[in-house]
Amino acid sequence: MTERATYKVGFNRGRRRIWIDGPRLTRAGFIPGARYWSPVSLGKMTLTLTEGEGTARKVSGRPTGKPIIDISGQDVHDAFPTCAAVDVEFKAGLISIRPSTSNSPPQAAIRS
Repeated sequence: MTERATYKVGFNRGRRRIWIDGPRLTRAGFIPGARYWSPVSLGKMTLTLTEGEGTARKVSGRPTGKPIIDISGQDVHDAFPTCAAVDVEFKAGLISIRPSTSNSPPQAAIRS
């Protein structure tokens, strides 16, 4: 299973932000409370599900509600310093985020 979507890179309190929520996360295994690792490099961010408490990030949301991943601040600035949108690919246990190559409008908007 692979799904793709384009998301807007927005701003919250002057800092760059990528907000991902909903059923795509669930289908990829990113449910509320799941932990993931997210290495960052210029032009690329990969979110990988992991086990254990030592990981830096956790999927937000209520256990019976929709999952939320809110990436903001320096990580977004380091990976996508000038991007207005990113292409997100969802696979089982893995989410890849790259600069958008699409001319279509983003499918999901940032909440301010």
